[in-house]
Amino acid sequence: MQINAISVYSEIDKINLTDSIHSLFNFNVYTTHENGTYYTKVVEGRYDPFLISNNYLEPTLNRLRTPDRMLSNKWVYLFSFIFSIAIVITLMYKLKQIEISYFSIAFNFFIIAPLFVQIMGIQLQQEDLEKRELSKWPNIDPIIDFPKNFETYYNDNFGLRPQMIAIAGKIKTNIFRSSPKPDLVQFGKDKFLFYNSLEDEIFESYTQNNLLSQVDLEKYYKIFKERTDSLSKKGVTYVKGFWPNKHTIYSKNLPAGMSMQIKGDESLADQIVTYFNSKEEQFFDVRQSMLDNSKEKLLYRKFDTHWNADGAYIGYKAFCEQTYSILGLTPVPENKFSIIYDEVESGDLTKQMGVDNIWGYDELDPNYTLKDMDLNYVVVKDSRFPIGSILTKNPNAANKKKVLIFRDSFTSQLVQFISLHYEEVVYLNQVYNENIIDIYNPDVVISCRVERYMRTM
Repeated sequence: MQINAISVYSEIDKINLTDSIHSLFNFNVYTTHENGTYYTKVVEGRYDPFLISNNYLEPTLNRLRTPDRMLSNKWVYLFSFIFSIAIVITLMYKLKQIEISYFSIAFNFFIIAPLFVQIMGIQLQQEDLEKRELSKWPNIDPIIDFPKNFETYYNDNFGLRPQMIAIAGKIKTNIFRSSPKPDLVQFGKDKFLFYNSLEDEIFESYTQNNLLSQVDLEKYYKIFKERTDSLSKKGVTYVKGFWPNKHTIYSKNLPAGMSMQIKGDESLADQIVTYFNSKEEQFFDVRQSMLDNSKEKLLYRKFDTHWNADGAYIGYKAFCEQTYSILGLTPVPENKFSIIYDEVESGDLTKQMGVDNIWGYDELDPNYTLKDMDLNYVVVKDSRFPIGSILTKNPNAANKKKVLIFRDSFTSQLVQFISLHYEEVVYLNQVYNENIIDIYNPDVVISCRVERYMRTM
């Protein structure tokens, strides 16, 4: 298919995108792009092509979310309060049917304020906490459906609704320690939050409902075996493996409701690693090192789906050890880094719940800095690679090889360690792509993704 234009609408404005569409959107593994044409494909028996805007489009999209005329929340609340109190007092005085009291004034204020805000058309600057498009004003025709459609519209758009949702979310999380979006995020033990989306591979992964049949397992193995043989003929070394889910390393901290849904004792990772070992084909697996070290320090962020720098360092060390016979890497000792811990109160999981932080919830997030900066790498730009790629160069590295890594967001924390070993490394946020390999002509290719995405590497 060819995409000539993409139009994005909001209740405020609209934009038409006609140029550089591919540079403004990221495409998932079921979609490829070549010379202005987009192709969809089935991957491992699954088909779900989609595109999502990247950071380059974010400023434009923000303009659609934010109207030019904007009053701050404090002024909206003040005007609403004054207007509501005035109406209540006037009615009570005129009718003389109800004794005026602070309680009755406050009660009527809360009843009237949302209607006042809606009638006045006052826009409130508020993040989209529901991650969905709200209902639009319904058509009158057919008239029989108008009352029901209007009710749906009003329920989505009454005054102060975003603030009420935000307040309700804060009450649930801060007082009752209950997630306002349990289908996305769950409260675990020891102040852990866990990703629980039914729309993402994480649910099938941690519940162990994504196991492969023997036939599919053999097909999976053959894919990697063919890659290894093909690259070997070109003189390219191929390494493959995965990084463990937070749910795997901190399974004891899962809430009871999530733990009860785990099926059996064998995971997809167990299946794949065992099968590859039986074929004497390496598939690196750092789970045991992560589990052993998780007792001494926090390796994954409690409020995020990703590991922290401590976890990435442990994973990096185990990766070097397991692939030493192939890559010959000796991990940089931990004492070569300065480690500073910053206090954080949020992560991608709190954002998914629609809250900035949770009372009493905080953690220390490590930041690694190489002490001898003369041995460090630099990040450079290269137009040959898709937007979002990371290219590092390190002229001080003893290893002069070029490395191409197909990865996901989990590998971002590993850049600071792996790039110390090679003169040039490209980190591509996508699955294996032989066309890019032919363009870049690397010495080493690495396929690595987080555990829940192992089926699509």
